[in-house]
Amino acid sequence: STSAAFTDEVVGRAAGRPLEVLVVVPALGSRLSHWTGDDQARHDAEANLEQTVAGLSAAGIGARGEVGSDDPVQAADDALREFPADELIFATHPDDQANWKERGVVEIARDRYDLPVAHVAVDPD
Repeated sequence: STSAAFTDEVVGRAAGRPLEVLVVVPALGSRLSHWTGDDQARHDAEANLEQTVAGLSAAGIGARGEVGSDDPVQAADDALREFPADELIFATHPDDQANWKERGVVEIARDRYDLPVAHVAVDPD
């Protein structure tokens, strides 16, 4: 699952060091769903968040999370205001990579924040 792939990535990066992780999952709904009050995107994001936090916790990593902005840079801005991170990791499904590269998300984040920024693709299998 996506959460297992992400957990493996974080555990590998931890290299045995204790970590505290804030997971921010975007609610990726359409503009139409926003205006019609369709909350499916938020429910999907909450379910993904619960699975990811549970996976990290089961691996011995202190984790909490929140549903954030559908704009990844805005979500990072919001999260970093309350959680002074040492590293920022954007995780996407492989089919989202082209969209992220086109938008320059990682480059914008690297220019904006004075901390290491990584992008990993996690396969949802």
